[in-house]
Amino acid sequence: MRRLGLLTFDLLAREELLHYGGPGLPAPLPLGAAVRAAGAIPALFPPLGASMGGRRRLLVDAGWMTAVPVERAFAPPVRAARVLAVDLSLRLCLRQARPAYWEHLKTACGERLVVLRPRVRRTGTVWLRRGDLDRLVAAGEECLDDAALAVLRAWPAGGVTPMEPARGAHFP
Repeated sequence: MRRLGLLTFDLLAREELLHYGGPGLPAPLPLGAAVRAAGAIPALFPPLGASMGGRRRLLVDAGWMTAVPVERAFAPPVRAARVLAVDLSLRLCLRQARPAYWEHLKTACGERLVVLRPRVRRTGTVWLRRGDLDRLVAAGEECLDDAALAVLRAWPAGGVTPMEPARGAHFP
């Protein structure tokens, strides 16, 4: 079964919302609307107004709060067994700008979490300039070092039962 989870931020309630669904799973918001909301970057694209559970919501991209929602991937309802995260080291992301955040996650998750950190400074991510796409691809290839490759190659292929974090591990 294929599933998709999209994280948004509700400007009215000041909270993150995970929109999670797939075949046979009821979705609180239609997939197209969830995608539009997750891509609504404040000041660039307008928020998506929606009614969910009898509440009025004003949804935008959750990236300024949580650029890489690793905790959400390991937690219910997703319960990922392994996560490959890409940290672009965004200074605007309130929670993940601290190095201690990533150190704590790596300790809590061990080899179930691989974090890649491509060097994307001076590269357009919203508006691309000539050559930016090639620089982004090269940065992605460069950050995939031997240690990360060894862990990724050790991951079983498919059919994995999700695991809970190690006993006593708490996400920040």
